[in-house]
Formats: sequence, C-alpha cells, structure tokens
Amino acid sequence: MAFTSAPVRASDDEFVVEPNAVVTASINGRPARMLFRGVGSSVPILNPQSANTFDIKPAFIRSGISFQIGPVRVNGRNGVARYDIGGRKQKRRVGWFEREIAPGYDGLLGPMAIAHSVVTMRLRAQRPGEQVVTLGLSTFGYLGGGVVLRSSPLTILQFDPISPTTIANAPFANELAGPLRAFFVGDVRPRLIALGVSRPVRTLQFGAPLSFGAFKIAQTDVRMQDWGRTDTIPDVAPDPDEIIVSALDKNDKRLRFIIAGADALSNCSSITYDKPKRQIRLSCLPS
Repeated sequence: MAFTSAPVRASDDEFVVEPNAVVTASINGRPARMLFRGVGSSVPILNPQSANTFDIKPAFIRSGISFQIGPVRVNGRNGVARYDIGGRKQKRRVGWFEREIAPGYDGLLGPMAIAHSVVTMRLRAQRPGEQVVTLGLSTFGYLGGGVVLRSSPLTILQFDPISPTTIANAPFANELAGPLRAFFVGDVRPRLIALGVSRPVRTLQFGAPLSFGAFKIAQTDVRMQDWGRTDTIPDVAPDPDEIIVSALDKNDKRLRFIIAGADALSNCSSITYDKPKRQIRLSCLPS
C-alpha cells in the first residue's frame, strides 16, 4: 500500500490523525518522517539507517529488543533520543531493528508513542446511528497498546486500519475455533507480516462473530505455522449440533493475539486511545 501525507491535528490534550498519515517529527534536532499505524510500538521504532542519521547511541547493554515472526528472529537495539511529535518534546527511549520497519520513511509511530493524553485515528466521516464501544486499554511495552481479552494466557486485541484484513496467530485461532464455530475457507497464501518477513496464512471464518457491541469481527487471516496447531480446525462449516474441541495445552502461556484490520473496521469512523481513562473507544455503526 502506498502512503501519502494525511491531515494531523494536535491540541493541548488530543492528537488526531488518519491511520495512513506521515507524521512530521523532530529527532535529536533533525526532521523525521514517521509512518503512523495503530499497531505501532509504545516507543518510536526507527529504520536502522535513520537511527544512525539521528546519531542515536545504542544502549551499552545489548538487551535490546527482538521480533520473532514464525521461525525468523530479527534483533534490535534501543537508545535514548530527544524528539518532538505534535509539539510535545520528550527525551526517552527509541528502538530500531536490523531490518527496515517502514521503508521509505524514517520509522514507525503508534498511538502509545505519542505524548498526548488522547490519540484519535479518524477512519472516515462519522455517520448517523453510530454507537460508541468502550474497551479497556492496556500497554504491552514494545507491542504497543490494545485490549486484554484474557489475562491467562495473555490474549489481546489490537487495531490496524491500514491492514486490509484482520490477522491472528495460530494459538488464538486454535483456542477459539470451537467457541466461535470457526472453519477455514480458501487456500494457504503468503502474507507480509513485518520487517520484510512473510508467513503462510489462511482465512478463518467465524460462525459466531467475535462481538463487542456494535463492533464485530467475522473472520480473520491465521498465521498457520507460528505456534500452536491449527490442523484440528475444520475446512467446512460444522453441523450446528457438533462440538469441536481444539484446545492447546492448558499450561501453554504463549501470547494469543488478533489484530482487527480494515475489513472488521469498515463500519467504524474512529478509534480513540484515552490514556488517562485507560480506554479504547470505537465509534461504529451496528451491523
């Protein structure tokens, strides 16, 4: 997808941005062009060349950060920088990986990396009849912000309006296949995940949508070969009276996640991250 500059408005309390915006920032006194995404980290993530250009010294201890995408591990570093986004000056940690995270830009910016108390993504004009769905906001470090659906094992929901389709990892799909009466449709195909790494995915259709009031998720792409089996999920819609059990080991503590894309957000006009109230508010038309 090509990204172009989009309107950005900042006030004392709120930062309003379109999800494909190029946000102009200043890092260590130099101008920077940051790509905004709902799934951005809790700190700005730079391309490696940009980290060098902005003269950011990596932390002495190489604890750094890393990104595991299926079998591919991409290592990263972090350091402290002075930056200004939307008129808010900060001195805090930034990160970068061995690979570019935002080709053509200086880095990636998410709502939790912006200092304003409230960050709103405007997806489209508000329409009559929309309802506000209020969910709890949690922060997951370098994974950014989202909603905890369950604390043990940790299961989270995030939002990425730039992504054409919703995506989940294998443990999420495997565990919820039964309760959501889910079944696979279509063939396995490659999908770019992040940092230039693609993974095989397949579409999982929910017989019973994952519902949060006016906001619903009816299907998702599933990363087929990450962690957790998906071979117990049927290829056709099961009989309504059939019970499907496809749970992981009860002691499996690995993260389960689903990231709502443009397909699930097509009825919504905005997503607001209200940090003081620890809320995510979606304004959506009931479907």
